[in-house]
Amino acid sequence: MKKPSPPPYSSASHGPFQHPAAVEADALLDHLTDRVNEQHVLREDYPPGVQAILDRETERIRNMLEYTLAVDYQGYTNASMSAADLEHFIYIGNALRQLRSTVVRHSERPSPEVRPNPEERQVLAAYFWKYLFEPCKSLSVPLDMVWRSIFALNQYTDSNGFYKGSVFGLLQQEGVGSLAVKLYRDRRVLIPLIFTDYTSRNRMLHRVDTIEEMYFHSINGLESSTLPNVNVPGAHGVQRSDSVIYDANERAIAYASTRKAAIARACKELSAKHWTRAVDRCVDGVLARFKLVKEGKRKPDYPKATWRGEAQMPFLMNQRSDAAIPAGWWRLCSVHIPDYCEFRDQVLMNDC
Repeated sequence: MKKPSPPPYSSASHGPFQHPAAVEADALLDHLTDRVNEQHVLREDYPPGVQAILDRETERIRNMLEYTLAVDYQGYTNASMSAADLEHFIYIGNALRQLRSTVVRHSERPSPEVRPNPEERQVLAAYFWKYLFEPCKSLSVPLDMVWRSIFALNQYTDSNGFYKGSVFGLLQQEGVGSLAVKLYRDRRVLIPLIFTDYTSRNRMLHRVDTIEEMYFHSINGLESSTLPNVNVPGAHGVQRSDSVIYDANERAIAYASTRKAAIARACKELSAKHWTRAVDRCVDGVLARFKLVKEGKRKPDYPKATWRGEAQMPFLMNQRSDAAIPAGWWRLCSVHIPDYCEFRDQVLMNDC
């Protein structure tokens, strides 16, 4: 009896043969794709024709993020922000900040609270839904990261309407740890989502690396945990604790120490008269040295003062040329208040 021929390996009518595992993998990917797409589909609650409005606000948020990141890291892109958009985001920041001041949460010093009534909640909910919640959902960007960018835009825009960038302002006002968080989140989340062009994305990531190399050996990521809620007596549940894992270099350690010493000194019970005399001595000393330089009796300081405050070549001059810091950063984009914490020997721990 003649044995039947085996089935063909491929068939024009049924397509190429697939191993069952491959079929299951394709089905899983299709299922995941459907679930992802569902997150970007408007439900029946939305009226017809609203998609164009939400798309416009999504692009507005995306452009704002591209613009602020480009200024933060001095990475050239074609992003720009109109006066109308700048006013729009500054208004959002002001509204959120003012509303927050009416409700005290987890405060050690309780104070009277005033919350929006039902009519006010309807207006506020619609406003923030349109201009924040839906655009963040469409971009798949965490809302808190967008809020941080809006807050930075508010905080670091000068009286002429120019955004100065937040990297060094954040370092000065919040410290090394907050800078590590920004660098990590920008690198891992915002820049890959916002900069879709390969060249622009790599240029921005290189700028992040440049700042990271200034203050860190490495930034390893974020660590989160939950703890019993002990801040509010009688309260149940948990509270979240987030921390960034990083290895600070010598420069960052020196900066953190100087900043801590400056804060300790600033918080002392010292009169305005004491500060006036102390600052006058500092200013007079600088002016006296400047006069000596003008008279040729003293060598001038390096135009780019070193982070040690010492008479040596700038620390970053030893870096390879492609890691050079953009010129504007040496003066903190020229319009930031000088960060004297950057000079390690100006404020010592035993001075406080």
